[in-house]
Amino acid sequence: MERLLQSIGTKQEGDEKLAVEFDAFVEYMIKVTSDTTTQGEIIQAFRDLAQDKDFVTVSDLQRGGLSQDRIAYLTANMPAYQAVEGGFDYNAWAAIAFSR
Repeated sequence: MERLLQSIGTKQEGDEKLAVEFDAFVEYMIKVTSDTTTQGEIIQAFRDLAQDKDFVTVSDLQRGGLSQDRIAYLTANMPAYQAVEGGFDYNAWAAIAFSR
């Protein structure tokens, strides 16, 4: 609680104690409860699934334990990796997904 007060609290004039204004509290709660996964984290997760390849395959996704629904979604929406038949470009997909 003390760290929270230090990070978002303010001192009112003439008061030595920190107080948290309602708007600051709401903004903080939105920040901590929202999805904060970054594009870099998504790319790294795919790179791990792909065993450091620049593309991912259906086999990689299956080995990663993704459901058939998620695999179907990704393969329908992820651009093909130009140099490899059956490869999907997760870097391009992440760039598209995070540009929205």
